[in-house]
Amino acid sequence: MEISYKLEADDLIALQKFHQKKSLPPWAFLLIVVSAAIGMQIIPLLLHVRRFGWQSRGVQNVVSVPGLLSMLLPLLFFVVFWVFVLRFAPQRQAKEVIKNSAVFSNIQTMRVEPDGIFRRDASGEQRLLWSALHDVAQSENQIFFFSEKDAAHIIPKRAFANSDQAQQFFEGAEEYWKAAGGKAETPPIPAPH
Repeated sequence: MEISYKLEADDLIALQKFHQKKSLPPWAFLLIVVSAAIGMQIIPLLLHVRRFGWQSRGVQNVVSVPGLLSMLLPLLFFVVFWVFVLRFAPQRQAKEVIKNSAVFSNIQTMRVEPDGIFRRDASGEQRLLWSALHDVAQSENQIFFFSEKDAAHIIPKRAFANSDQAQQFFEGAEEYWKAAGGKAETPPIPAPH
């Protein structure tokens, strides 16, 4: 079966989200950042208390409202900054990649054959044997052919006439890939919202 399509930013973002599901989740990274920020604020205070005691002027300044605000504002800034970075950086990065790449601005054609996949676009042609693929997976709106653990050919399901045709394409590709010795590593995941 052969399908022609054009990739959009959402397709690249879906691939990034697919990788995030398999790696360290964003909330865990945020937890690490918050812990480091708290540690940077509390460790000097504890060292001060150990040296001078709880009744020293430095501890009383920190325990006051202005002292607590001076500790919490940098922490709040850290949290807001990293939430913003984790939420919007992937979309911005995907849009920049697509804007600056000839591959994404052209129509691509993918054909599934018994011995592998055949891909063609304005820059040339490529044939990949099934045995050379790392994984074949799908999300709600994309099909991924992973040539490496973190690099994939993306086929948007919107390129198909209907969802049944997309599912048939995926199942045929997955069957060929498994027959060539492929072993699935990633279960299907929902599309990003």
